[in-house]
Amino acid sequence: MQIRELAAANPEALKGAGVYMVYAPTPGEDDDPKKKAAAQGVLDIAMGIDSPAASLQRKSEKKAENELSAMMSPANQEDLERTMSPQERMNYDQQRIAQLRHEIGIQRKTVERARALIA
Repeated sequence: MQIRELAAANPEALKGAGVYMVYAPTPGEDDDPKKKAAAQGVLDIAMGIDSPAASLQRKSEKKAENELSAMMSPANQEDLERTMSPQERMNYDQQRIAQLRHEIGIQRKTVERARALIA
């Protein structure tokens, strides 16, 4: 707060000076057990440790994947496409084409890696 007051009162005083911004979480923010468990689960998965936190994180990821696939289901996509204006539809189609090309590229790289491992 003092730096802000100084900058408002005398902007030249801070010219050329380095200013550091530090994030200070509120006391209750660090104590959230769900966030702690999720963070620990991600670390455990990354390190290959099978722990309760890792299994909870896997369940959470699976739930998110299921929700995403439900939203991206053909029935939902058709409903979405029917409600779009022609311009929105063109933009949507272009974005979807780019997304599918990206996914195809990822699958091609996976196939190439598998072929290299087999050979």
